[in-house]
Amino acid sequence: MKKIFFIILLSLFTTLAFCQTKPAKKTKKRDTITIDDRRERRPFAVKFSGIFQEEPNGDFTALYPFKIDYYTIPVGGNFPERGSIGGVTLDKLKGHILLVDTVKGTVIYKGVYHN
Repeated sequence: MKKIFFIILLSLFTTLAFCQTKPAKKTKKRDTITIDDRRERRPFAVKFSGIFQEEPNGDFTALYPFKIDYYTIPVGGNFPERGSIGGVTLDKLKGHILLVDTVKGTVIYKGVYHN
C-alpha cells in the first residue's frame, strides 16, 4: 500500500514539475499600432487651439508633435498660414474641433468633428 501511495505521489509531483508555465515576457513598446489596435481605438475631440498656437504673422506653431498622413510637424515646428500638408490646410482647421489619436506622445490627425 505504501509503495502504491509513493508511486502516485511521485507521479503527481513529476507531472506538476513538467507542467509549469513560463512567466509572461515583458512586452516591448511598439512604434506602430497593429490592425487590431486600430479597431479598438477611437479618436477623441480636441480644440485646434490646444494643439497649435497662432503666431502674430498668421503662422501656426505646433505645441505637440502632430502627424497628418505621413508628415510630422515637430514640437515648435512653424507652419505657414496657407500651407497644406497631405491635402489639409491648417488655416481651414483653425477654430474647429479636431478628431485625433495619440501614439507615444504624437498627435495623429483623423478628421474634423462635426455635430
